[in-house]
Amino acid sequence: MPSSEQAPPSAAPPAPEADSSRELQEVAVTGQRRRAPGRAAGPRNTISVNAARAETRPPSDEQADRSDPQAWLEEIRELRRAGKTADADREWLRFHEEFPDFPVAADDFARKKP
Repeated sequence: MPSSEQAPPSAAPPAPEADSSRELQEVAVTGQRRRAPGRAAGPRNTISVNAARAETRPPSDEQADRSDPQAWLEEIRELRRAGKTADADREWLRFHEEFPDFPVAADDFARKKP
């Protein structure tokens, strides 16, 4: 004969407590990466050192990467074609200071005219 004992009723979940430090947080899976610690703005008008160092900005025209002499020469030629002679002359002088031994033909359109 089967036993008349029944399993005890399951315990009810605990009632929510008034203590706000034990609140549950909702988690949403978005497929995006979390920000690394230290990259968020701090208290009122401050920013962490890590965030300031990690910031990347596109270079302005004045700060453009000038590591490729051929590309720089082409930019100078474009300035001359556009009739911006003063800008082209200024860039030619900067180019020549940066790459004094780079071979540029005497009749190259990038060269400053005497």
